[in-house]
Amino acid sequence: VLTTITQIVTLQLGGILSIADRSLPRSSAVVLSITALMGAIGFFLLLSQVNEAIDPDWLDAVVVFSLLVASIMIGRCASKSNSPFVAIWGWATLFTSIGGTSFRSANLTEVDFSQAELKHTDFRNANLTRAYWCNVKGLEFARLDNTYLADPKIRRLVTTLDGKNQSFNELNLAGVNLNEANLENARFVGTNLNSASLQDADLRDSILLRTNLTDANLSRADLTGACIKDWSYNDQTCLTDVKCDYVYREFENEQPIDRYPSDRNFKPGEFESLFQKLTNAVELVFQEQVDWRALSFAFEKFQIEDDGMGLELKGVEQRGDYWIVKVAHGEGVSKQQVERQVQGTYDDLRVLMEAKDKQINQLLGIVDNQTKAMNQQAEALTNFSKHPFGNNFFISGSTITNLAGSGQIEYREAADRVRSIVTNRAEASPTMQQLFSQLSAQNVATTAATQQELIQQILLSEAEQDPAFRQLLLEQGQQMVGSLPNGEMAIALQGAIAQLKPSQT
Repeated sequence: VLTTITQIVTLQLGGILSIADRSLPRSSAVVLSITALMGAIGFFLLLSQVNEAIDPDWLDAVVVFSLLVASIMIGRCASKSNSPFVAIWGWATLFTSIGGTSFRSANLTEVDFSQAELKHTDFRNANLTRAYWCNVKGLEFARLDNTYLADPKIRRLVTTLDGKNQSFNELNLAGVNLNEANLENARFVGTNLNSASLQDADLRDSILLRTNLTDANLSRADLTGACIKDWSYNDQTCLTDVKCDYVYREFENEQPIDRYPSDRNFKPGEFESLFQKLTNAVELVFQEQVDWRALSFAFEKFQIEDDGMGLELKGVEQRGDYWIVKVAHGEGVSKQQVERQVQGTYDDLRVLMEAKDKQINQLLGIVDNQTKAMNQQAEALTNFSKHPFGNNFFISGSTITNLAGSGQIEYREAADRVRSIVTNRAEASPTMQQLFSQLSAQNVATTAATQQELIQQILLSEAEQDPAFRQLLLEQGQQMVGSLPNGEMAIALQGAIAQLKPSQT
């Protein structure tokens, strides 16, 4: 008996440790050896009692060989999740994790474990939300009960970040960290990705059919070609700087269909604007200035002709270069229905208004006082808009400003001084000096050339507004020039008279 037991121990330890060491830590292999040894002893004693006629040497050889083969098979199979010996694996990891690092029930949210060696670590019931596992080793030897790492498929995904062309349908991936993961052409049908982090992930051509992405972070992810039919997201789903040329909105016969946009690619920021969540509402994106009258009349029409969709304008806001129109709708109404109804009615009314504005107002019985007021205001603002005033100045309202924007002067003030100089020639010198000093001090015109141009433009503007002053310049202009000292004022007056003469009839 002692000889046989010695042989069993030697063969069991040698065989299992040499073969299972590639898939098991040595301590786990020892546990399996002891388990097999106990069974072997019992089996040997039983055979010794009921088979006394069997040659003990043959009995030893058969028992040892059988148990050696069985132990080797158990050692190789125990680590596989679908193995009938998985209970042995769990018992072995339990035994070997005693005294190891324990994170049991710890809050490990967003902890970075990348590159770590985590054999024999206890993660049971820990909060692993968005913890980072890239290139972690030894998790298969850790205690992972009640965490997403207990699933070998999820464990491989979060440690390799490679899910290309793989299927993760119906898996619970809530809170996983897949930053920078390669998920091209992956399938997430019915997958729970709540609170997951997918920053910079490659999700091109992925299938996100009925995928739960509430509270998920997809900033800078690439969603080009993804199928997003019935995906779930909310106002906490982060789509900042998402890369996306187009998506598919339907899924039939195992293929994505209904490319959107159908005839172009999304512009930068358009996808993010389009899919900002509003409960029971749709956000319509307008790339150009919205025709507010057409939009207003469209919703007037929806209220008068209630078709059961319950469409209601909830707000309008500008995001970058896009206008976002928020439209609330009734229960059971799809986003596609709202989009078709609003966009179609708006486009029809806009075209009709452009062609027959008055007839549309009469037909709907709506007096567009607001539009008239806006037109009047626009006309008033136009009158005060900037106009060129020579080559080096512009006039806005009643203020003259140089093109550099470094100086300005009130038109009326400058015009009064200029008129005083040409009409009161006896006192022209001090007034002229004051004018030039003011133009220089206020940085409006600091050189002789710009001062001459500004005075000439003022003379022409005054002559256009005041026929009597114009007539005075034409009749007595040469005498005025002769009585003024040589300089910018005389040159400006001579130039103004020269421009006025051709228009005299």
